[in-house]
Amino acid sequence: MLDTYQGTFKEKYSYWEGVIEIRKLLFCSFYLIHNNVNRLILCTIFSILILVHHKSTHPFAHENSNKVETLSLSLLCMACVTNSIKSFFSQLGLIVEPNTPTEQILFLLNRLDRIFTILLILFIFLIKLFDILKILYLRKKT
Repeated sequence: MLDTYQGTFKEKYSYWEGVIEIRKLLFCSFYLIHNNVNRLILCTIFSILILVHHKSTHPFAHENSNKVETLSLSLLCMACVTNSIKSFFSQLGLIVEPNTPTEQILFLLNRLDRIFTILLILFIFLIKLFDILKILYLRKKT
């Protein structure tokens, strides 16, 4: 099964599954940082670096997989940015008056955060579903 799964990456990036697992481990380790703003800024910077790294390597064998991964990493970046801004407002302790630009910005950020999170979950689900279908198809073929 490992051979089948590694077949989803270009030959020179056969180790890429390990890169993805290290990314997940690093993201989880960010929760050891107690300050929300610092944690979210670090997550934002890290997610942007991941996106740039992915765009420069395109490790998947199929271009559609690279496009879907780029889209999901872009959504992750946008979710991190919106959460960083919201956390920054919260850290400042701004009192948000009704019907002010600040309230409207926070309302928009909350909406965007929900949209990005739902889309990110949907894309992760679709990526995993297509991986499973591909593995089943390749098994049936052999």
